[in-house]
Amino acid sequence: MHGAVTLFLLLRAFSSGTTALTGVEAISNGIPAFKEPKSKNAGITLMWMSVILARSCWASLSWRFRSARSPPRKRRSISQLARTIYDGRNVLYLMVISATTLILIMAANTAYADFPRLSALLAADGFLPRQLTYRGSRLVYSRGIVALGLIASLLIIIFQAASPC
Repeated sequence: MHGAVTLFLLLRAFSSGTTALTGVEAISNGIPAFKEPKSKNAGITLMWMSVILARSCWASLSWRFRSARSPPRKRRSISQLARTIYDGRNVLYLMVISATTLILIMAANTAYADFPRLSALLAADGFLPRQLTYRGSRLVYSRGIVALGLIASLLIIIFQAASPC
């Protein structure tokens, strides 16, 4: 029993870490979009991302210890966390929810910006269908974008995704 719990905790930590590092990958792929000096500005962005990640981890741990004694609620965990930290709905709570929404929008944008390029590279090496290497009329890998949209839709249907509200 003890080994199963340890394995579960290690797998959970690994999945959380890889999720956190997806932003690092997006910044490193987006260096050409930064203003000069590009490497310095990308480094500053990574530092801010690290500070925000550390702050959110600390807040999450303190929230978990506080909420362990309270009955479960039907709100989403980020909403619960913000309400606990800022004592209810106020301007800071709304800022957290707005920032979370913006982060999720940017994460979706990152997937649609980077997956087609990555799939084209993998297709050029023969690991994915060769059709993913073709660029569309707007000079983007439109077949990769369509494939990602279909895969995302399929996952929503299979797992019966619900609205976060």
